[in-house]
Amino acid sequence: MSEETESEKIRQLADKAVFDSLPLKSRHLYECTYKDFLKWKRTKEEEEKSTLSNLETIILAYLQELSECYKPSSLWAKCSMIGSMLLVTENVNIKKYPKVQAFLKQKSRKFQSLKSKVLTKENIRKFLVSAPDYNFLGMKVGIRKHVTVF
Repeated sequence: MSEETESEKIRQLADKAVFDSLPLKSRHLYECTYKDFLKWKRTKEEEEKSTLSNLETIILAYLQELSECYKPSSLWAKCSMIGSMLLVTENVNIKKYPKVQAFLKQKSRKFQSLKSKVLTKENIRKFLVSAPDYNFLGMKVGIRKHVTVF
């Protein structure tokens, strides 16, 4: 067996190991997010009629556009997914891009996530007693199975 064939097999095994490092349950989401990024990049390159080469600038522009319709927590998640895919597919570590990190931190600075409202025992008791069975019997049975309120 030639040295070239052996090194190719080793490289393929290493590539598979890196790809397998992506979370199995959400791998599809990572791939879709990355494809969306690449599609956006190609569209921008066609509009500019040039090849965009500075990846940090490209990612910043993409995140800026996304920030108009996504909350900072979603931006962090999307950036992380894109970063993981870039690391796997192109061996690029975007954690070395300080402008991207600074942008995400700035977007998160004044953002406060909404807290979920929590029902008290009294809220549940009131619902079970006063809500009409005709509309809510199934829900009441489900609540009774999972919650002890009396």
